[in-house]
Amino acid sequence: MKTFNFKPDLFVFLGQESPKEIRALIGYSILLGLTNTALIAIINQAAKTVTNHESVTWPFILYAILMILFLLFARRSNRENIEKSRDVIYRFKIKILKDIFNSNLSRVDEIGRFYISEVLIRDTQQVAQSIVVVVTACQSVATLIFLSLYLATVSISAFFIIMCASAIIV
Repeated sequence: MKTFNFKPDLFVFLGQESPKEIRALIGYSILLGLTNTALIAIINQAAKTVTNHESVTWPFILYAILMILFLLFARRSNRENIEKSRDVIYRFKIKILKDIFNSNLSRVDEIGRFYISEVLIRDTQQVAQSIVVVVTACQSVATLIFLSLYLATVSISAFFIIMCASAIIV
């Protein structure tokens, strides 16, 4: 049986260099996933309320409050994740530069300081772009988990069909 091991170097690096930032990322992802799922649940409840010819005032008010919370969480999450990723990248650059300066200087001169700087800039840009992907992926995974749990409360058979299909696809 094939096992799925997804632990790329970026995750290892982030786990070692910034565990606090990873916890914050996971926390914000959970908040966004929960509020996103709650918004969908309210829409479903409001649709049910409309079919029963009842007032949708309270679901609308609750939806408006949750939408504001969702937007605030998303804005704060994005702002803090950008700031924290800048800090991680800065620490990454400093660590690499420290390693370079602690290494054999004749080897550094042989390779060329300009070339090393060029590679460092390129690699830090890759890390910066990868962090955005990691943030988006964490938020999407959290949303999928909570939507799956919500689906299980709505229809357990639909939940099992989706989980089986997902297991076959993955």
